[in-house]
Amino acid sequence: MRHTIMMGCMALVLATSAGADSLNKCIDAQGQVTYSNLPCRNAREVRAVEPAKAASARQCDSLTDKLGTVFDKMDQARRKGYTQEQMNKWNQEVKALETKKQQSGCF
Repeated sequence: MRHTIMMGCMALVLATSAGADSLNKCIDAQGQVTYSNLPCRNAREVRAVEPAKAASARQCDSLTDKLGTVFDKMDQARRKGYTQEQMNKWNQEVKALETKKQQSGCF
């Protein structure tokens, strides 16, 4: 009896951990979208979704360093005088780097 209970518990744990690796996008009859690691129930449409892979620590550090360099340039330019065109260029660069960090999963 005890052996049967242990086997049942192990099977449950394995089934739960196997399902946790997948992500499902469920769309119901009203068009409402739900994301879940559980199978979709009563869904009009079901899609498997691959979660975005996080960037490595080295990639995140590199993006952070690039942002720091741009901020340093902007700070120096503010002290010495700058053109609005140059500041606009740096602001676009900052925006692009921050977007890249966010998309890479760097927080």
